[in-house]
Amino acid sequence: MLIKRLVLKTRGLSLLELQDRLKEKGIYYEDIKNNSDDIFLRRANNLPPPEKFTVVLLYPSDLGLENPCYKKIRERSQEIGLKLCPIELAYYLRQSYDEQSIGERIFVVTNPIKRNVGCWNNYTLIVLERDENNLFLKYAPIINYQWEKESKLAFVIPSDPKERENLISWLKD
Repeated sequence: MLIKRLVLKTRGLSLLELQDRLKEKGIYYEDIKNNSDDIFLRRANNLPPPEKFTVVLLYPSDLGLENPCYKKIRERSQEIGLKLCPIELAYYLRQSYDEQSIGERIFVVTNPIKRNVGCWNNYTLIVLERDENNLFLKYAPIINYQWEKESKLAFVIPSDPKERENLISWLKD
């Protein structure tokens, strides 16, 4: 059921610092700042202190879903107590998860990011990918997208013990 569990320390770094770290590791990324609704720019001068997150990777079938759309994934994850990932968590996950298999795609389940592309808006999630030579942090459109059973989805386990109690027993089953 559970593919992988990772503990990540995030926040406290600016977008430029995060991007510099990706560059240092040779990771290719789409510049979220220039393609989104400036979510990082709004946070740039008001960075919260570092925080620890426990991230889990699951298949849609682990949620009891087959070829679901984003709305169904989001609804089901909230029903069982999983949290959506903060958007900047994708940067930290990309830096930490370098043993990713070639061709593997991990969708970081967040609130949708509104990207302005030409004269239309597109709602996307962040996806982590790997090819033979490189690691990537990219966008994936969610409009009318159906996730296949081999898609991997990243969620956050709540830090509050009361919220976590039912979820942990669900993950063990």
